[in-house]
Amino acid sequence: MTDRTAKFAAVYALMRMAADLGDHWIQSDHQAVTKGLHGDHFVYGDGTPVPADADPYEADVPVYRASLLGRSAACRHCLSLGFRAAGEFRAAGFRW
Repeated sequence: MTDRTAKFAAVYALMRMAADLGDHWIQSDHQAVTKGLHGDHFVYGDGTPVPADADPYEADVPVYRASLLGRSAACRHCLSLGFRAAGEFRAAGFRW
């Protein structure tokens, strides 16, 4: 195994470990529930759908499109990891 291959394997293992750590320990319950939302239907901030007979534009609480809430939760999840991948690459001394 070459030095480059060994570094890649080490960095890959660290990234998988960081992803598992982030998914199981770092992300919030709200991120875990809402990061999979998609579609054009309206949902409340906690991810529950707005009833079909309700007018989402006259709601007393914030209402979002499901895809917007899901994408923002996924982005917050990635940012909450603190860009660990960059730190792992630097720690392994890996250069492309």
